[in-house]
Amino acid sequence: MRNHLIATLAGAGFLAASLTATAALAERPNVGGIDKVQMKAEAVYQASNRQLADGSHVMFEDHLKTGPGARLQSTLKDGTQLTLGENASLIVDEFAYDPGQPPLSGPGVMLVHGRS
Repeated sequence: MRNHLIATLAGAGFLAASLTATAALAERPNVGGIDKVQMKAEAVYQASNRQLADGSHVMFEDHLKTGPGARLQSTLKDGTQLTLGENASLIVDEFAYDPGQPPLSGPGVMLVHGRS
């Protein structure tokens, strides 16, 4: 009986955490999508992590992270193309995504964080 109660409480905790993560996604706008992921990449927002896969949404204020050997390609709704190499990190904020402005044209570089 005690093990069943612990399992039930653990399941309820998982459900509450899942609902909280889903509510957090619903409050933030979807600003784009993941085109391609190689190896491990995740989106972090507050205390919630979600693994990214081809077709995943990119949400405003997501902290995109790639692990060792990983690559990530994404297109934001304003046309911005993002490519992250291994061990990279990018926060999708007003600097990275501005729906009121066209994407930059011509050569440009934005280095946020990375390790080789």
